[in-house]
Formats: sequence, C-alpha cells, structure tokens
Amino acid sequence: VSSQSSGSSGINAEYGSSAIYAAKKLLRRQLKSSLKAMTETERKNQSCIITDRIMKNNRYISAKNICVYVSMPEEVCTHAIIKNVLKEKKNLFVPYFNKDEMVMVKIEDEADYDSLPFDTYGVRQPTDYMEREHAISTTGLDLILCPGLGFTADGNDFACF
Repeated sequence: VSSQSSGSSGINAEYGSSAIYAAKKLLRRQLKSSLKAMTETERKNQSCIITDRIMKNNRYISAKNICVYVSMPEEVCTHAIIKNVLKEKKNLFVPYFNKDEMVMVKIEDEADYDSLPFDTYGVRQPTDYMEREHAISTTGLDLILCPGLGFTADGNDFACF
C-alpha cells in the first residue's frame, strides 16, 4: 500500500513526516545544547535585550491583564518583566501547574511574588492557587508571555511549523 501524498511531488507522506520530526528533534537538541553552553552573563544580556523589546512592544504597552510564565533557571529570565508588570499596575497572572491542570492565578504585588515558594524545577509557583483570582474566570488575558526553546523569524514557536 502506498502512502504517497496526492500532490505532484510524489514524496511519501510518512517519510516526509518522520523527516520533519527528526529535523525538529535535532534542532531541539542543538538549541538545548546552545542554551546550556551560555554563560550566566550571556544569558543575562540576552534576557535584557528580549525584556527591552517586549516592554517597547505596543501589545505589551496596551495590555492590562498579562500572564507571564515564571522562567526556569536556564531560560530567558522573565523576572524583570514580572516586576515591570507589577510596577505599571497591570494585572499579573502566573501559571500554576500540577499533573492534572494549569491555571493562571493573580499575583497582587511584588511582595506577593517574592513570597512564592520555589518548586522542584526552581520556579516560583503559588501553592494557594485555589484562593487566588483565576484569569479565565474573571478578567481574561490580553497577553501571554512564555519563554520557548526556539522561534521562527515570524515569532512562531519552531515546534509548531
């Protein structure tokens, strides 16, 4: 049985799919290796550049309800963005994860953020998520900022192309 695509290229769809999967897997491995090889100074410099671009972006400027994923130690640091959201009196939401769910919960102020305990991955995460305001059931979100491993030139997560 042939699994060729109906297009004129005659390329086996299964082969094409597995080749793309393999290429993405290789790219992920290379990106992870590059991130691990970065010095702390390089990571801080890159984080500052990204933070500056975000804070100058019109979508960020106009957003009132912002979810910011709290960065893991090896990711682009989101702490300056979090502090800026709070300083600008915007509504900050951060994800709460467990094995069954993820909810975006409100952080009231800088002291509230600083009091969040670290989880096993070194990420600040609220433990009292049931008592906090949830973005989806109240205000909704205008913007979600999430560190990623790699992006295309258009800003899409490379894993999705």
